[in-house]
Amino acid sequence: MRWHRGLSLSFRLRLLVAAAVVLAVLVVTSIDTATRLFSLRQTLAQRLVTLATVVGENAAVPLKSTNRDAALYVLRTLHADPNVRAAALYDATNTVLAALKFDGAAASADSSALIPDAEPIRFTGLSRADIQIPVMQGGARIGTIFVDAT
Repeated sequence: MRWHRGLSLSFRLRLLVAAAVVLAVLVVTSIDTATRLFSLRQTLAQRLVTLATVVGENAAVPLKSTNRDAALYVLRTLHADPNVRAAALYDATNTVLAALKFDGAAASADSSALIPDAEPIRFTGLSRADIQIPVMQGGARIGTIFVDAT
């Protein structure tokens, strides 16, 4: 490649500076985009934690009385959020009381998805999160609500 031999030194330096500026802009833009995506992911996950907490509070009575139909009715409200793929309600012994899968999700409702004393949000990929919220009544944990979301 000898195309640059006929160019003046000042022109070659200008090209070098322009290329460095373009590269710097690309790097900064990429970092900014990645930061915004991860921030959005965290914000959406926090919104799902709030939703799961409210649904868990509504599920306390069906959970305490082991009413599966009422628990399924409460879990169906999670389908209002298009990011929710599946949801399950576990009793205090981590036995499934009710589980639903939305839109053909392949998530399982066994207790292996639960991690004792885990953080509420567990990211399982760039676009998937598992939400695990304890269901409380009278200050005691009576169960757990689990949400699989994208």
